[in-house]
Amino acid sequence: MAYSFGDLRSSKRAERCQNKLKSFVSELLSASAAGSSGKGLISLAIGDPALDGNFLPPPILTSDFVKCAKSNICNGYCPCFGLNETCKSIGKYWKTNFAPSMKGEVAADHVIVASGSSDALSMCFGALCDDGDNILLPAPFFAHYDTICSYYNIQTRFYHCNHEKDWEIDFDHLRSLVDGRTKAILMNNPSNPCGSNFSRQHIADLIRVCEELHLPLIADEIYAGLVFSGETFTSVADFDTPVPLFVVSGLSKRFNVPGYRFGWVVVVDRDGYGAKLLKGCEKWPPVL
Repeated sequence: MAYSFGDLRSSKRAERCQNKLKSFVSELLSASAAGSSGKGLISLAIGDPALDGNFLPPPILTSDFVKCAKSNICNGYCPCFGLNETCKSIGKYWKTNFAPSMKGEVAADHVIVASGSSDALSMCFGALCDDGDNILLPAPFFAHYDTICSYYNIQTRFYHCNHEKDWEIDFDHLRSLVDGRTKAILMNNPSNPCGSNFSRQHIADLIRVCEELHLPLIADEIYAGLVFSGETFTSVADFDTPVPLFVVSGLSKRFNVPGYRFGWVVVVDRDGYGAKLLKGCEKWPPVL
């Protein structure tokens, strides 16, 4: 009898983890290649500012990166959450640029360094939710949110954003989605894919809804500060609130270095209600 290794299959977790947008775009490109029109499709689905070389990182970032690499002082293991001085610098950067109204400083132990903002989002989702719990996500939405949720077996519930009002959130619809297994609300601002930039008043309204519903807020602010002249970006971190805020961002968009895979979570938690959630996030980096 011939030797057989058997039918090896990937886990159910892996099987249910799909990037639906990537699959859809791949199908479109394949259909275009097989078509007879002679016209191809240009994919605008990838948010990579460095892709064609027209947008370069700030010279000081490149020079300091090279200097650090040549120094040989950072070749060994460092703390999984990031060096203390790195976390402290990220907190200072965020407060100075996007949260000037914040009382006090962002403590270094409230910043967690991640392998890009997508990893930071995975960290937050995994720390806040068990199998079968749900998170409220905006619609339209960044497809990777759904991919992360499928991996963790988290139910996705999509709240409406009104295109006739600059994609503002329909709070009545959002409220209707909440049940006993809702663990958080996620907001993406500035928005991918909508390109919207919420007013300060709308952010304040969202935070009040989070206070009312007793739900933490995950703020995907990877495009922080990337707004047109005359517009103002407002971070959720700039509000005085008891709501635990998990502010996700990184270097990729603002500094044109997505390949560095450098992201973070800044946890703003005035009254300490999110302390256990922060501890949950801290358990993620050591497993990488």
